Amino acid sequence: MKAALDMQFYGTLKHNVSVQGEDGGYLVFFKGKDRWGLRLSDGKRREAVYLSRQDILEIKYYIEGG
Repeated sequence: MKAALDMQFYGTLKHNVSVQGEDGGYLVFFKGKDRWGLRLSDGKRREAVYLSRQDILEIKYYIEGG
């Protein structure tokens, strides 16, 4: 996940990166036409959010235990 966030932050993400969860859930890092985002699902509902560079840094900080 950290590598996908780095690729989004630096603009080098070329393909979607998926992380499979339990019970059919998933997380997808994606590149839209002009911005990056996350698609989340718990197996029943699906939601997409677009990320700013600040959002990406905050997520990385959280994952790294900051």
